[in-house]
Amino acid sequence: MYTALKINRLKQSILTACLLLIAWAPLSTYANDAGNSSPITSLSFAAANWCPYSCVDANYPGFVTEAMRHALTKYDITLSVTILPWTRAIKMTEQGKFDALLTAIPTEAPGFHLTEKPSGQYQMCLFSLPESSFTYKDRISFKGLVLGAIQDYGYGKPIDDMIKRPLPNEQVYSLSSSDPLHSLVEMVHKNRIDTFVEDRFVVKNYLKKNNHRQLKNSGCLEAVPFFTAISPSYKNHKEAIILLNKVLNSDDYKLRYTQAQQRYSPQSQATLN
Repeated sequence: MYTALKINRLKQSILTACLLLIAWAPLSTYANDAGNSSPITSLSFAAANWCPYSCVDANYPGFVTEAMRHALTKYDITLSVTILPWTRAIKMTEQGKFDALLTAIPTEAPGFHLTEKPSGQYQMCLFSLPESSFTYKDRISFKGLVLGAIQDYGYGKPIDDMIKRPLPNEQVYSLSSSDPLHSLVEMVHKNRIDTFVEDRFVVKNYLKKNNHRQLKNSGCLEAVPFFTAISPSYKNHKEAIILLNKVLNSDDYKLRYTQAQQRYSPQSQATLN
């Protein structure tokens, strides 16, 4: 009986220790299919070449990439971001070749698991030749014009509606390439399109590096939030979403986002709310 009592006490001590370990497990721990606990030690995200948000240059990776990578290191998680043409990034992530899309809005990633907290915000504007008389006010403004856009991008209203269901007097030219912004700028200068839609900081960043090209801001849509989108193929998406929501809601991420964004575009006053 004495031996049995010692064994029972030992079992009870082991059980108590296990429960304490579970209780104190970090947020970056998730349950795998076998029911055991395994730490999330790394994440792989896909993104478009949408500089200064996400950039090809490893030394200049973009301010969203910098903020996310910095915030995740506090949980001992390394982040890799692969830049791809946007359509390919969506498809490959959907197939599970990447864990998530760094930035996306719901219309761009149907079936994905989006964070509740935004990872940033953007504002789309219309860009035309300096001598163009076009000024954006509402959807009627596009009557008789050719609008340039990037395939599978989400722009918000009314652009998304025009792409999906154009009216008889509307024409949208959607393209997909490894450098779509360059293609759009060249197309507007060659008068193949009248105007194109893109984020104002992205165009500003492009023109800073290509100052031989001049464009006019012909009006902007409302600023909208974007999110991080976990792949539908990622088995532990619930745990990843909990983790990312905590990261994105932290003062550390918001401060890093704002500081990095200002460093990439010093004249910008945009902040993450």
